Amino acid sequence: MTYNLVEDDAVVGRYDETFMRAGVNVGVNLGAFSDIRLGAYIGRMDADVAVGDPGLPAVTGKETAADLTWRYNGQDSPVIPSRGVATSARMMYVFDGPVIDPPLPTSRSSVNLAQFSVTGTSFHTVGADNRVFTAWGFGTSFDKNPLVLNQFHLGQPFRLGAYDLGELKGDHYYVVTAGYLHELGRLPDFLGGSIYAGGWLENGDAFDDWDKATFRTQAGVGLVMDTLIGPVLVGGTAGFDGRWATYIAVGRLFNW
Repeated sequence: MTYNLVEDDAVVGRYDETFMRAGVNVGVNLGAFSDIRLGAYIGRMDADVAVGDPGLPAVTGKETAADLTWRYNGQDSPVIPSRGVATSARMMYVFDGPVIDPPLPTSRSSVNLAQFSVTGTSFHTVGADNRVFTAWGFGTSFDKNPLVLNQFHLGQPFRLGAYDLGELKGDHYYVVTAGYLHELGRLPDFLGGSIYAGGWLENGDAFDDWDKATFRTQAGVGLVMDTLIGPVLVGGTAGFDGRWATYIAVGRLFNW
């Protein structure tokens, strides 16, 4: 995969990343809609500068971590539910991280890193087949300053989508999105299901210090289609600062 390093609204480098991991998970169902899992993995990560200043640091070496995840899903569809709440909370601890070469002049490190995050969505039916939804996310690195690759990144549909992925990042983040979806009709049965047109407001920020957290707001519009290859979103997001982006997204849209 590739990752853009963005500073002052400009891409200063593009990294090619390779991950190899092996791990194990054990879990238990807590009921019909909920489960909890404990996992651990050991792997290797390599991230080298593909485009940009060759003097930018490379990241290479092993990474070992463990995580505890709780999930709840009371929704009636993985695409556009008519009702219900889905949420998950994850606690992760990185014991050992890769080597940075040359070493960073800052104190950033992902060794002995604890992070907590929670995401979720809620859907309600309005009228015959229209939907009102909210989506939220929160994450913190507590008192640690992780490497950029381990920070929280915004810049996706419903997560301040007018930003490029990697442009808005931080040791902590929050995002809250609320929107409305109006059913336009259905695709032919051999192509999929319902088609919705919608609009939403995305609010949040990613930041390194709590006292520097701001409230960024962007507005999005788009078409959401239930297709044979999964949910498809064709849309765009614009910010009040003049930013905007258009995108086509395929796959899981709301439960990040």
